[in-house]
Amino acid sequence: MQQLRFPGHRADVRAFAEKLRAYERAGYTLPEDARTMYRRAALCPPLTFTETYRDHYDRFVAIEPCNAQ
Repeated sequence: MQQLRFPGHRADVRAFAEKLRAYERAGYTLPEDARTMYRRAALCPPLTFTETYRDHYDRFVAIEPCNAQ
């Protein structure tokens, strides 16, 4: 997270959400896709969207939090 200059996971997810809204407003992302991407960004704190995809792909696809049993 520090490499990205965010103080923590919450700030990273907030910035991610802002970018998603911008893509949605520009017509590059469908609203339902943006909602799914946002949910995936928050699955495995403190990991980023990309790190969750890389390290927890099964949970990423299932949209299941890493702390879920």
